[in-house]
Amino acid sequence: TPELVYDPRLTNHANGALGIRSVFAVVENMDEAFSRYHRLPGTKRRSFAVGRTIVMNEQQVVVVERGGLTAMFPGLDVLSAPHIGGFALTVADLAATRSLFAKQGIYFKNWGDKGIWVPPEDTGGAVVAFVDQSAPV
Repeated sequence: TPELVYDPRLTNHANGALGIRSVFAVVENMDEAFSRYHRLPGTKRRSFAVGRTIVMNEQQVVVVERGGLTAMFPGLDVLSAPHIGGFALTVADLAATRSLFAKQGIYFKNWGDKGIWVPPEDTGGAVVAFVDQSAPV
């Protein structure tokens, strides 16, 4: 029921997360994997230096090979493909998220000027990035 799905006790988090922005899929061959998404209506597809992005509304699947994920998150030890290498969450206030993590002793790295990320060894196995909601998709 809507009362349960949208219960503020379950939808609000101290880290300010608002929702999933991206999922990072690590694949053997990103061009072959990326081509599978051409069948999805209403998607936008973009390429960037180390990966391919499929945008669906305000969310995206980022398809990368192992080296691509390492390029996106320097110093990351990436497992063999295929797997979900991580995901990014939008946050209402990145400064507040940084402050909370610092106060609670949660290790994170900066990810450009609009994000931070926590390495897999501290999250249960996947990169978890936090991106300011104002950052473009």
